[in-house]
Amino acid sequence: MWRHGGVPALAVSAVAAATAAAVLVPMTAIGSASGHHRAVVPAPVVPTDDQMVGFHGVVLTVPGSWHINDARCGTPVADTVIRDEGSTPLCLVPRPKGVSSVELLADPASWTAQLRQASAMTNAHGVHLRRGAVSGRGDAVVVPAVGVVLFVQTPSAKTAQRIIDSVQVVDTDTTGCAMRQSTLNPPPGPALRGAPFRHYNVRYVIPPQVASIAVCHYIDGWLASSTTVTGAPLADLVHRADSPPAGFAPAPGSDYLPNACRSGFVLQAHYDGQPDLLLWAHVGSCGLLGITNGLRSAPLTPALARAITSPLHIGG
Repeated sequence: MWRHGGVPALAVSAVAAATAAAVLVPMTAIGSASGHHRAVVPAPVVPTDDQMVGFHGVVLTVPGSWHINDARCGTPVADTVIRDEGSTPLCLVPRPKGVSSVELLADPASWTAQLRQASAMTNAHGVHLRRGAVSGRGDAVVVPAVGVVLFVQTPSAKTAQRIIDSVQVVDTDTTGCAMRQSTLNPPPGPALRGAPFRHYNVRYVIPPQVASIAVCHYIDGWLASSTTVTGAPLADLVHRADSPPAGFAPAPGSDYLPNACRSGFVLQAHYDGQPDLLLWAHVGSCGLLGITNGLRSAPLTPALARAITSPLHIGG
């Protein structure tokens, strides 16, 4: 049996273990999904030797040595943040002694009845929280403003408090991904042929000389995970997107999963001395699958699915 998350089993089964380090961007230019306006906004400040993780309207800071989704059957096997985990097998794996973890979920209502010794608090960033405990999950912290619950499990009370104090409610994370996206598809073709899209190219999905790409995964309009791709993983993503043929791949009807239609990706391709290029991708079991800049598209393949999702560590 499998537990389904935001990316269906069809996509997750195609994802091999690959990594791309998240680049923490101190200042970033962001745009709407339509691309019609852009603004430079300061990203949250990341303390030295730490990393900041964004999810569903919040960012929090954990030690830089921690992993992302380093879990087996949903159980952390190393110090890690668990978010946007995808499909994981339902099996029993013992939790190693001394492992620390933070799990981020967007369904606090389902845990409210299990919350014990709960009390209201305001953290160091002025964020109103409700903190208590859930049996077997350690500290449970609800962020009512954005509907997020954090489960913090660590042997160090100091580390737990530091993580809880780091929670901020923001509009964009350190990769430049907006916390909310109202659409996961490009604007109509005619709009893409004028400013600010005049640099878009019908020959390529992702034109050459791209410096980096921020990959933003959304579920139900909220950011579920993000990272910035560089180096070899970036070259692989560009190669897969620009390899023929052009067009989309229709989702197999027999593999249709209702929650697949709630999920999609917005990618921000960054170029030196040029405007960013927005890309839209669907990887799953619903609708037209692939990646597009609105003028040219590439159909989904297992290799393209891996190139998009593996840097996010989606999949158990």
